[in-house]
Amino acid sequence: IYRMPNQTSQVVAALYPNGFLPLINSNIVDKSFSLGIRGKIQDWNVDFSNTYGTNSFMFGVENSNNASLGTESPTSFQCGGFAFTQNTTNFDMNKYFDKVLSGFNVAFGAEFRVDNYEIFAGEEKSYRNYGLRDIVNVKTVTRPDGTSFNYNEVVGQFDALGKVGGAQVFPGFKPSNEVNKYRTNAAAYLDLEADITKKFTIGAAARYENYSDFGSTLNGKLTARVVLAEGYSLRGAVSTGFRAPSLQQSYFSAVSTLFIGGAPFETGTFTNDSRAAQILGIPKLKQETSVNASLGITAEPVKGLTLSVDGYYIKINDRVVLTGQFRGNAAAAVGTQDRTINDLLFSVGANTGQFFTNAINTTTMGLDVVAAQKFDIGKGNLDVSLAANFNKTTVGDDIKTTDLLKGKEANYFDREQRAVFETGNPQNKVNLTLTYKINKFSIMVRNVRFGEITYRHPSDGGDPSAFVLNNFTGQKETRDQTFSAKMVTDITLSYQIAKNLGLTIGANNLLDVYPDRNAHSDNASSGRFPYSRRITQFGFNGAYYFGRLSFSL
Repeated sequence: IYRMPNQTSQVVAALYPNGFLPLINSNIVDKSFSLGIRGKIQDWNVDFSNTYGTNSFMFGVENSNNASLGTESPTSFQCGGFAFTQNTTNFDMNKYFDKVLSGFNVAFGAEFRVDNYEIFAGEEKSYRNYGLRDIVNVKTVTRPDGTSFNYNEVVGQFDALGKVGGAQVFPGFKPSNEVNKYRTNAAAYLDLEADITKKFTIGAAARYENYSDFGSTLNGKLTARVVLAEGYSLRGAVSTGFRAPSLQQSYFSAVSTLFIGGAPFETGTFTNDSRAAQILGIPKLKQETSVNASLGITAEPVKGLTLSVDGYYIKINDRVVLTGQFRGNAAAAVGTQDRTINDLLFSVGANTGQFFTNAINTTTMGLDVVAAQKFDIGKGNLDVSLAANFNKTTVGDDIKTTDLLKGKEANYFDREQRAVFETGNPQNKVNLTLTYKINKFSIMVRNVRFGEITYRHPSDGGDPSAFVLNNFTGQKETRDQTFSAKMVTDITLSYQIAKNLGLTIGANNLLDVYPDRNAHSDNASSGRFPYSRRITQFGFNGAYYFGRLSFSL
């Protein structure tokens, strides 16, 4: 957001007399390496491999300032960042027995994985407030012999300058945010598939995993496929699932400083093993578990036309979400609960806090439809595919708060967060792709229709006192908003110049389609965010045109 000249606590007027728009830049580095060997051992197919990958994401801020440094402030900052590294070793074996039943396939294997997550602090000027001063009380201590001495007790801090510290728009990670955490995971699996007859196939699979920080789990899957008639098959599957919280969810923290009544308080995301989490009773993260089921039919009603329709059901328990910001209240008129929360947060120097926690259960039901047809047209051929998805996700009403936070479910998991799961993604999406190839030329046209989505404001809930004016209609309404369905068109034209050399030109979002604009000024931050930052169907960068030259060895 643009910093205005009258925001004197954030803007150094001598550096930016007209204010400034700070910019966040990133330096992303990806590295990966894979090595493996395949072969046979007594008619068994064997695959042994190792894959190493690492990604680092470092933040920089430009065209900014640290207001607490005044004219001594730099205008660019290195704000730190994070990195994730993973090394995976796999061993797999499989064999097909054509003389057992009508065919029997056996596969088994093992995996060992090491994960590492790191957060790096930024330079000091990116996060420090240089105007903070200690609040000191002089304490007198009397010795057993009757003599006494004085010492200074630091009981708090205040902002002597009235300026915000750290880089504007993105204060750097502090040394207290730094982590370097590891996890190992060992797994083994067995997969069996049998053709009982030429028209009836069943399968069963099991996977055992052991995490160094979450213990063990055993999950399974059962599948079946029946040929109903030539070109028509019925298929189904049921399975259980397990997902350990990521290291990022377990150990990410980003804390900034806000000033309340002139005194600084830490606010932001705390890890689940932090003192702030412990005093509020936030439990340590545990695994998500799921049950999945699907049933579908595949068909080839005419030559060249393939059709599949699949329905699915997914139940996920103990999903990890980020809570809303918790804050207490020290006023005598408020209840004991708010005063207790305030006192507990204050004891760790915090005014507000949020955490990753296993707060909700979700149920998703959906339908996938895919149809594909090939046509010979002139000297070329046309591939047409149509894919559609229809889905609905529901969040259970039992929000899992802690004993201390009972009654604060609206903070723990508010309307806006619920909408991310239930209405924040299109509940229907249709994709029509046409690809025509002739000699060395090919052209692809893809039309994707994104269904409508709905944003829910965290504090409205139909409360008439929260009604605001719609910028377009002038009518009073809640800050909830439904964004209408949109169609996005992509196109590419390719030419194979030589055997190993190809040229492609194209456009993503050819017709420059945008989502609906924010209807309410507070959602749009006085016009500085015309499109929603909270939810989106397909982004708001408009058309993108490109050219690509590819060379293969």
